Amino acid sequence: MKNSENESNELSVEAIKNLSFDVPAIEIQKARAAEIDLKLEQATSHILNEVLERPKVIPASWLDSGNPNYTAPGAEEVAILINSIIKNQNVTKADLARLIGVSPKHNRTLNAMIKGVSFPTYSQWRLLLVLSGKITVLRIENK
Repeated sequence: MKNSENESNELSVEAIKNLSFDVPAIEIQKARAAEIDLKLEQATSHILNEVLERPKVIPASWLDSGNPNYTAPGAEEVAILINSIIKNQNVTKADLARLIGVSPKHNRTLNAMIKGVSFPTYSQWRLLLVLSGKITVLRIENK
């Protein structure tokens, strides 16, 4: 039994010794590394520009209502923000309506906001900004 074990081990070792691997040339490896570096650079650039980058000048409608420079958003800004949330966050109009506290029935209120017929309240506007990722909310608790 011991002899057959050694033989099977020897066969395995012998089989491994006879294996050949196709190792790519150094130029191919360098090209692959350069491609990976480029993709990493593109991904980093996308994250910095699209996700983390905030505008150089914060729009007045993004400010807190206590700020004297705050102005209510315009119809076009509301429409763009609502449509971008629906598209980028993969939510329906009815879902978004529920999230900001308006009736989802036939999407009337949300459609009116998109068309510029009505405007969101300040709290609804802030929720839209948060949902879109334009602003973040920090919660500071008293201890």
